Amino acid sequence: MTEPNAGSDAGGCVTVAEKDGDEYVLNGLKCFNTNGPLADYTAVYALTEPEKKAKGLSCFVVKKGTPGFSVGKIEDKMGIRSA
Repeated sequence: MTEPNAGSDAGGCVTVAEKDGDEYVLNGLKCFNTNGPLADYTAVYALTEPEKKAKGLSCFVVKKGTPGFSVGKIEDKMGIRSA
C-alpha cells in the first residue's frame, strides 16, 4: 500500500486502476513492499473508485514479469532485514 508521497496512509493513495476490457491497467508507484522483490506475486492496492478515496481501493494480485511492472531499488532497512 505504501506510496512515496503518502506513506501507508490509504487516504493519500494516488495509484489508480482502470478497467480495459477484461483486465485492469494500474498506474502508480509503490514502495516498501516487504519481501516483494523475492515473491513471484505481489498485492497492489489501487483506486478503482477515486472519488471514494480510501473506500474506493481495490487489491490486485500482480505476477512478477507482468508488462510495465518493475522492482525498484532494494532499501537496506532494519525492518526489511528482520522480515
